[in-house]
Amino acid sequence: MATVKIYSKKICNFAASHHVKTQAWVDDETDDVYDRAEFLLATARAATNWVKHDKSRAHITKIKKRRVDVDGYVWMEGDNAVAIEYGHRPSGAYSDAPTAPSGLYIITRAALGG
Repeated sequence: MATVKIYSKKICNFAASHHVKTQAWVDDETDDVYDRAEFLLATARAATNWVKHDKSRAHITKIKKRRVDVDGYVWMEGDNAVAIEYGHRPSGAYSDAPTAPSGLYIITRAALGG
């Protein structure tokens, strides 16, 4: 008679998350999200006519990615990346802005596929 061995969920999750094909898929998805975010940020820069008072610090926001253990991360890094992602109140940092910029949701849109 055959015997059946039942493994715990923790062991099954570890095996699945560390599988070579799973890791390749995570890398591919991370790269795809990174590429979309880079494109969306570049498109937003090309479409804006706003210029910061301090031109030496204009366009310093960058899209970054990193692989940590079994996870892939993509994020926006800069002086106030949260304001770019979600918008902000009027700050006086832009010379020609009649209203405060609304959020561009670059990382959110990139993660959702565009």
